[in-house]
Amino acid sequence: MRYKGSSSTETILTMVLLIMFSLVTLSLVVSASGAYKESENEINNQSDIRIAQSYLYTKLRQNMEAEKITLEEFDIIEGSALTITERINGEDIKTVIFVHEGFLREGVYFDIDEFNPISSFEITKLKELNMSIIDENGLAFETINEDGEILKGFVAFIPD
Repeated sequence: MRYKGSSSTETILTMVLLIMFSLVTLSLVVSASGAYKESENEINNQSDIRIAQSYLYTKLRQNMEAEKITLEEFDIIEGSALTITERINGEDIKTVIFVHEGFLREGVYFDIDEFNPISSFEITKLKELNMSIIDENGLAFETINEDGEILKGFVAFIPD
């Protein structure tokens, strides 16, 4: 024999259990979404630093003569810019590779006085690029991504 108030108590308990289940499910979805976003950001940052390394290796291997490669300072950007000079049809064409506003960038100029970081092409996200020419024998460089991860590289120049 059922009492008059027992069906409303069962209904309330069922609703409370349903609400608790919904809250647990919602919290699980939110936490999984946050973990996925963190994982995706980490993968993207690792990919960006690898793209930067690959790009630098490719550019430097295409121009391995020491007299073609210099490091130049510009007031407009922080740090050094890698400048590769090629002589084509009697004109010097300068490819300038540098970091500006969180991106590794490349610009191509006939006259270095035309240098403007805004007119350059974004290659990939990169926090910092440190470079140094070692005894005219090669270029050492390190790329640093947004997470502070550092990858180092070195390309030897072709001896004269």
